[in-house]
Amino acid sequence: LLSVVSGVLYLFGIFQYNLFQVVPIATDQIFRDARDGILLVDLENQIADANHQMMRLYPDTEPKHARISFGEICRLHPELDVMCDGDDAESFSRNLPEGEKTFQVRATRIRTDDGTAIGKMITVSDVTSFAETQKLLEQGLNNAVFRAETTELSFLQAQIKPHFLNNTLSVISSLISRDPSRAKELIADLGEFLVRQCYFEVDSPDIRLEEELETIDLYIAIQKARFGDRIRYTSDIAPVPEIRIPRLLLQPLVENAIRHGILPKSEGGYVRLSMEDLSNEYLFSVEDDGVGMAEEKVKQLLSPDHKTGIGVANLHRRLLKYYGSGLAITSEPLKGTRVCFSVPKREEESPCG
Repeated sequence: LLSVVSGVLYLFGIFQYNLFQVVPIATDQIFRDARDGILLVDLENQIADANHQMMRLYPDTEPKHARISFGEICRLHPELDVMCDGDDAESFSRNLPEGEKTFQVRATRIRTDDGTAIGKMITVSDVTSFAETQKLLEQGLNNAVFRAETTELSFLQAQIKPHFLNNTLSVISSLISRDPSRAKELIADLGEFLVRQCYFEVDSPDIRLEEELETIDLYIAIQKARFGDRIRYTSDIAPVPEIRIPRLLLQPLVENAIRHGILPKSEGGYVRLSMEDLSNEYLFSVEDDGVGMAEEKVKQLLSPDHKTGIGVANLHRRLLKYYGSGLAITSEPLKGTRVCFSVPKREEESPCG
């Protein structure tokens, strides 16, 4: 701030009163030896003066180049180009003998008390410490976000509803006497499903698509053991691409379609999971012919404040974070619902790291 104020005073003195010619010691202390680089430009865009720091950063501004214009300086040094016409502030980095430094350059119009323009001052400030602090803060924020996400996954792990376990165990109990082999299969399916849904490292937020499809198959097998032909499920994903998707994404969408779409109908219905391989993305959709919902209900589902269902708003937000686009839901009462999302094709294996 001192250097900016002093630069303003100095420029005003040069053009109006030659103030610092009569106080040379002030020139050296305030202007010449300022920590910030200061360049004074007149109304004809010619360099009027530059202090030591500016000449160290940009030797072109030394007195031996006195006739060089500020426009030429900008062409030689693109990071200053934004200062040619405006009064904005911009940041840039440069490699110096002492290492990489971050600077902020600012242009300030200098005017007299009556508003008459008398020139322009360009200030180049070393903001390396500030930039490094900002990086540390951003790193801390990213770490906090990561911890929040792992906590969120831990919460999702706990979303296995007690009634789902109770109902499944009841089915197993009824099968033990009349169909022991089927009961044994169902116990194995339930155990594998719980392992996949509850026992994974929360710092691994993504999963291979093939594994997610296997988890869905286990869930469908468990639910069909209870509801039989009321649940008609098909998966139209073949061949399965070698991609990774956010964990706990597809299975909750299928579960929602069953619980809130087709089970409210006495005759049940179908759920269809499909994927379309497009040029730049994979388009997934979960479709059912269930009870459907009104448009207002769709908006509520995507609201962060919505609490019903298995975190549709949560799934929407996670997709927005990972891919920049979330869930697209179309629905019509008594006709069904379709939920879509896209996964861009990327070179990297994991999109969620």
